[in-house]
Amino acid sequence: MTRNHDLIKDLLTLYADDMVSDKTKAVIQDHLASCTECQQLLRDIQEEEHLTTLPPLTADHAFEVEEHGRGTPFIKKLRKLMLIVAVVAVCLFGVFSIVSWISGKQAARGQYEQEKLAHDRELVQIDSELVSLSPPQEEIFKQTGINIHFTERSFSTKKSKIAYKYTWDNPKIDYIMEDVYWPNHLIATDLTNNDVFGRIKNTTYTGAMSEQETWVLEGIKKDTKMVGVELPNIAVFFKPPSFSIKLNQDGTTPIQKEMAFNGIRFQIKKAKVEDSRIHVYYQQLDKINEVGLYELSFSVVDAHNKQWSTEPKINFDMGKNRVAEIPLYKKAKPPYHLQLEHAVLIIPGMHYKFSVTPPSS
Repeated sequence: MTRNHDLIKDLLTLYADDMVSDKTKAVIQDHLASCTECQQLLRDIQEEEHLTTLPPLTADHAFEVEEHGRGTPFIKKLRKLMLIVAVVAVCLFGVFSIVSWISGKQAARGQYEQEKLAHDRELVQIDSELVSLSPPQEEIFKQTGINIHFTERSFSTKKSKIAYKYTWDNPKIDYIMEDVYWPNHLIATDLTNNDVFGRIKNTTYTGAMSEQETWVLEGIKKDTKMVGVELPNIAVFFKPPSFSIKLNQDGTTPIQKEMAFNGIRFQIKKAKVEDSRIHVYYQQLDKINEVGLYELSFSVVDAHNKQWSTEPKINFDMGKNRVAEIPLYKKAKPPYHLQLEHAVLIIPGMHYKFSVTPPSS
């Protein structure tokens, strides 16, 4: 009896919610007919769930629970009110989430725009210094044997397209690339309306002794009569003379070697192996304003014959040593051999103006 009593007490909550089988319900009802303790416990459960009190027992002591309270107008209104409150809460949470997301996105975009503006200012400063220090671009092109040919110039209100090709006959040039050391881009300006029209896409094709660039841009306005185009800066990679030197495992390796690329003289002074990188110190001996800005790039070969390199840093200071920095990877194993990869000539982007016939729609 005690065991059944305890078991039925545990089932009363499920019984009150009509969540037991018919067979179990009959057993519970038989027990409730003779157990006043369980009757009172069931009443307490029903009152907590806003149910009506137990109906009186039938003459044959059968005990049945009717959930009249579940269908009363008060309970229906209460449930409807609770549903409305829940829906409103969900809507408010959704609105709050959307507002928070928009605010966060705007804040992130504002920060991105600020960083982009600061970065663009830095690029403009670099470009200005490069233009001011270098000889005229046409002169550099002539000295190096590089030519540029426009293969397409089309402007309309729907989209515009500019395509050109770099070619060279100088066997000392390994290859030419745009957008190597900083994300400079072609800038096309509507000079009639003083407006920059945006870039849609750019494709590059490198062939033998040539570099083809094609830019697809936004359309121009119907009254545009003149367009200005500033090409990206380009990097010309000159093949190096043979150079390799074994570096001291710790500390500094004196080099003091003078060599020339494309007739431009450099002095490689020393290399220093540190914990996580190698620094190479060198100097461009010919003046930038006479021959242009050149940077040296180096590579390192370790005991496993694994080779890696890094791009040179842009440095306009002629009064001090320039430094090429090459990272050492965790698995790199000494001894290290330093090799010369390229002398890289940085040429400021060319400027052009094009008259525009009345664009078609």
